[in-house]
Amino acid sequence: MAIGHPIRPFLLVSFVLTLLAFHEPAEAIPVACITCGSTALVGPGIEGTVSYAVLSGVDFNNEVLGHSSGFFGLVPSGTLGPAVNPLPTDFVYLYELVNDGPSADFISSWTLSGGLVGPAAITSGTRLESTLFVDPSIPGLVSAGPAGATTGLGAGGTVDFENGLGDPQPVPVIPWGACLGSGPAGVQCSDGQADLFAASVVVSNWQETPTAIDLDPQWSGTVVWFASPFGPGTGNASITDGIASASGSIPVPVPEPSTALLVALGLGAMARARRGRFHPGGAKGSM
Repeated sequence: MAIGHPIRPFLLVSFVLTLLAFHEPAEAIPVACITCGSTALVGPGIEGTVSYAVLSGVDFNNEVLGHSSGFFGLVPSGTLGPAVNPLPTDFVYLYELVNDGPSADFISSWTLSGGLVGPAAITSGTRLESTLFVDPSIPGLVSAGPAGATTGLGAGGTVDFENGLGDPQPVPVIPWGACLGSGPAGVQCSDGQADLFAASVVVSNWQETPTAIDLDPQWSGTVVWFASPFGPGTGNASITDGIASASGSIPVPVPEPSTALLVALGLGAMARARRGRFHPGGAKGSM
């Protein structure tokens, strides 16, 4: 998604910094998911787990303030955006990828697709800098590193997260700093670049991992999110590395049944009008 005005990045950064500096931090506690859980992605030569949580816009904005999580960092965030707080009425879709495969299995990219994933239905989004999910039922960090408690978020109905850059809330792991220094701390997270395409979001280019491009075995990508006015249905997450790939189901925005019905009725009416235009009276005239 191209930046349409030269001062827009400055305005976005200023907006987020103003929120963090001048608003009273909301209490960051586990919040109820509209839906949450995880999906194992397993294929020949590749393996990972995608955790997901769908929240209301109100709950997401409160959590970002409460954890002092930033939208920007040293690693390029990509074209998923705009990176502004969602509307209170939006649905917010959050995802985290963990490479929990064997030591020889790398992940070069992962893709979110299906439903209405694309610029037409995404109102905002980006990456949560140096931030991972926390599973409140354990409680523990969702990470494949030694400091992690689980590699997949459970379907317990609530979710929390931790920002490694100095989260002010009581959390299961001492804040580890930026993901760049997370290896020695046992968290092993990396900020990927999230790019928005016509019908997908693709995350890649994990610059803080040992390979400085792939998501290495036993490393976790930080939380990526986007907001939409449309509620959750079934979509697809896939991981790749060369010819190796695996996929599974995740929640994504989908049209409401009434919206889909209206679209179908509109298309049907257009088709009938077109037939009547070329065949008056229901039959083709003859010479």
